[in-house]
Amino acid sequence: SGFVDPQKTFKLEQINGKAFTANADISFPAKGTVSGSSPCNSYSFEQTAPYPWFEIGTMMVTRSVCANFGKEENAFYAALGEMTLSEAVGEVLILQNDSGGEMVFRAVQE
Repeated sequence: SGFVDPQKTFKLEQINGKAFTANADISFPAKGTVSGSSPCNSYSFEQTAPYPWFEIGTMMVTRSVCANFGKEENAFYAALGEMTLSEAVGEVLILQNDSGGEMVFRAVQE
């Protein structure tokens, strides 16, 4: 398809094969723009490479303090920062990198 459907929001299900139980999602609302929410905050960044490459430009994250989900929050951003490829197949979006890292997202049914 050459791009990720801008109408869809994808909820994170797994990081590196382990279930991710906190809430986090990602969407690609416009060319070059990525946004979503992490367990405590919301974020947006510039997608600086063409699909299927995945590259994070300047990122803006809200600054909520997160008592309950700090660990998940950190894991989410750490993993996101390591991803270099995106693949959207139907309802599933997979972000991955050359070292075997992987984030699996599934489209949220509106």
